[in-house]
Formats: sequence, C-alpha cells, structure tokens
Amino acid sequence: MARRRATLEARSLIREAQAIVGGAVALFLALALLSYSPDMPHHNLGGRVGNAIADTALQAIGIAAYLFPIYLALLMASLFRDGTEDLGTLRVAGAVLLVASVAALAGLLSGGAHAARGGGWLGGFLGTALGELLGGIGAFVVLLMLAVVALVLSTGVSAFEAAERAWRWSRQTVASAFDAWRERRASAGR
Repeated sequence: MARRRATLEARSLIREAQAIVGGAVALFLALALLSYSPDMPHHNLGGRVGNAIADTALQAIGIAAYLFPIYLALLMASLFRDGTEDLGTLRVAGAVLLVASVAALAGLLSGGAHAARGGGWLGGFLGTALGELLGGIGAFVVLLMLAVVALVLSTGVSAFEAAERAWRWSRQTVASAFDAWRERRASAGR
C-alpha cells in the first residue's frame, strides 16, 4: 500500500515537472513567434534560437505555427488535472490534422502564397492543390470541416455540445439585452 502511494506521488511529481517544462517551452515559442521579424533577427525575444525556430515554423506552416504554443499550454494545463494520464494517439493525430488544415486554409485564402502570414510552403501547397481539385469554395468547405473535426479530436470537446452552449448563451444574451431595452423604453415613456 505504501509502495503504491509512493509510485502515485512520483507520477504526480513527474507530471508536474512535465507541465512546468512544457509551459516554459510554450512561453518561449509564443515569445519567439510573436517577436519574429525576418529583417531584425537580433530583436527576437527568443534570441537566435527562437528566431530560427520561428522562421522555420512560419515558413513551413505559416500562421498555423501560432497553434503550437497555444496547444502546448493547454496540454500542460491538462497535466495538472487529476485523471489525465497521457496525451493519447487520437489527440496527437487531431493536433497534427488541425495544424495541417489551418495551414491549408491560410494557403487557400492567401492564394497559395508561401509567406509567413499565409499557410507557409505546406499550407500553400495543400491549399492550392485542394483548390484546383475541388474549386475554391469546395476546398474551403472541406478544409473547414477538417479543422472542426481536428479541433474535436485534439481537444476532446464535442462540437455539438459547444454549439449548443454557444446557442444558449447567445439566446440568453439577446433576451437579456431585449428585456433591458424594453425596460428603458417603458421607463422613458413614463
């Protein structure tokens, strides 16, 4: 019993250490990406290494590179919760699909430009290829669907539940605003 408890405590400490290191890496990546300027590499907050990482990521996958620090931070936050044992193959596959679909969407919308603000060379290639195969609107619909599926797989959050919550919240917000407007109008008429 005591041995099992020690093993659980050791796992907990390892997960905590992983979360701290992953959080630091996420912060470093975010700073490197946000301060990236191809003309002024010495101004990058991640130094030369951060600038090289940002340059490579932005050239390869464009704006989808910004998903890495966000997803890594969310992953590290989940390590602090009890019951989270591992990342899971499905979540990793979802994250890879999300990055690829966002890069392809950016590539499609930027006309296949390989710029860092578009989809990078991967997104430009995928977006252009799908655009030629399915047409612009068809490629957009397919890539948007893939991005939503990837978001569901990578986060474990149901798209239907999220849409239902958003619908309830928007209905409540509109109803509250309408009630407030009616009360102001009634009080102004007195």
